[in-house]
Amino acid sequence: MKQIHDNFWAKKTEENGRLLWLPLTQHLEDTKNIAGLLWEHWLSEGQKVLIENSINAKANIENQGKRLSQFLGAVHDIGKATPAFQTQKGYANSVDLDIQLLEKLERAGFSGISSLQLASPKKSHHSIAGQYLLSHYGVEEDIATIIGGHHGRPVDDLDGLNSQKSYPSNYYQDEKKDSLVYQKWKSTQEAFLNWALTETGFNSVSQLPKIKQPAQVILSGLLIMSDWIASNEHFFPLLSLDETDVKSKSQRIETGFKKWKKSNLWQPETFVDLVTLYQERFGFSPRNFQLILSQTIEKTTNPGIVILEAPMGLGKTEAALAVSEQLSSKKGCSGLFFGLPTQATSNGIFKRIEQWTENIKGNNSDHFSIQLVHGKAALNTDFIELPKGNTINMDDSENGSIFVNEWFSGRKTSALDDFVVGTVDQFLMVALKQKHLALRHLGFSKKVVVIDEVHAYDAYMSQYLLEAIRWMGAYGVPVVILSATLPAQQREKLIRSYMAGMGVKWRDIENTDQIKIDAYPLITYNDGPNIHQVKTFEKQEQKNI
Repeated sequence: MKQIHDNFWAKKTEENGRLLWLPLTQHLEDTKNIAGLLWEHWLSEGQKVLIENSINAKANIENQGKRLSQFLGAVHDIGKATPAFQTQKGYANSVDLDIQLLEKLERAGFSGISSLQLASPKKSHHSIAGQYLLSHYGVEEDIATIIGGHHGRPVDDLDGLNSQKSYPSNYYQDEKKDSLVYQKWKSTQEAFLNWALTETGFNSVSQLPKIKQPAQVILSGLLIMSDWIASNEHFFPLLSLDETDVKSKSQRIETGFKKWKKSNLWQPETFVDLVTLYQERFGFSPRNFQLILSQTIEKTTNPGIVILEAPMGLGKTEAALAVSEQLSSKKGCSGLFFGLPTQATSNGIFKRIEQWTENIKGNNSDHFSIQLVHGKAALNTDFIELPKGNTINMDDSENGSIFVNEWFSGRKTSALDDFVVGTVDQFLMVALKQKHLALRHLGFSKKVVVIDEVHAYDAYMSQYLLEAIRWMGAYGVPVVILSATLPAQQREKLIRSYMAGMGVKWRDIENTDQIKIDAYPLITYNDGPNIHQVKTFEKQEQKNI
């Protein structure tokens, strides 16, 4: 691979007169390594189990989920090993850099590349080119489509993909298959693919596993995230043009990942004593309603959706947070999303969630990052006064801290943070078709999702809510619904959507008529394919909690 490393660029720029570039193989190696580190240190256990269970292995190879995520990183920019990409002019550099990089290819045997004028180079963006090349070299569609979508939009138009055959010069410089330069490009692309396979423990394309749709979405999000981190020049700097190798690759990945990673993975405790859980988290013993809820969830083996209907003042928020810890422990989650209908209600609850996050950290040295996500979050004093990520020292073992990791503060990255409070539209967007949607799915599939005041949502919002909940069922993500009261029909729709996501048919569920009950307060929940309800509680005085 050294010959390829020396000649193909992935990134290029000019900075204060310095000509800088990043060899394609170095960027692929960076992305592969980041994918592996995210698998080990960022993904939740639940996400790993989801991916592993969605894999149909074709070879007896260990850790196929991690290996597949690394393979995607190692091959994601194979579409840059084409004339259509390598002849692109840079946006932030002089023509000298473009010329010198093309001359590298000329010297490597790609004769004529410096003067090549392609008729339609924009027809073969490197993402679609990557999908086309992988398909051409035998990679099946379930994996190839992830490469095609790594810039945020999956290739939905099969005609557009098939039309790539009409642009052979975009891929091989020459239309004649028997020409030397055509064969040179072909062997180079095959070398990139074979390197990616070898680096990740697969002997051939035929050993790559088949993967089901939910895992495809999560792996797509993981690839985009890995690529964004590896493309950040603060974490992984470019090289001078006369540099062709990184002197210490292990140090490069360790330093880059350490600059990015500012928080610890939340690994929830298992509480046997539920009274102690409430006392440590909230400073009071649980009320009857709260204790019964926690005891109910503690007895489940495979919980999914939990609907709590109770009047204001009974402590639904604290009950939901306590149950979130229990659900996280049971389902291998490592985060929380708490969604409310308005900016005002999101602001109002943020401090309480922040305090709970501080309490689950306890006296250890964990650092947890939190986000407040809505259009005016920057005006929330509690949020803006939290320390920022660049002030956090992960090696400080004296005191932990709740902080804001600014890498997650972007519109498309906020859902990836571990603890997120925001307006419910952040969750509803899981059901929308939009660019980089896989990132949002990746973020929510890591968490317990709590949706408050569901009785306040109109019919339009409710439709998107049902679709988003269906996705959570497919991922096995716990969802906690809080409401003052719900019509029986709406309660049934919520349960139906989650169970459908799980793959459970409604007609196969026993005693579904019980959902139409009018008891109040009421807890409705599933345990695997079975639905249960709790409707008997002690009468308690309502308080402003």
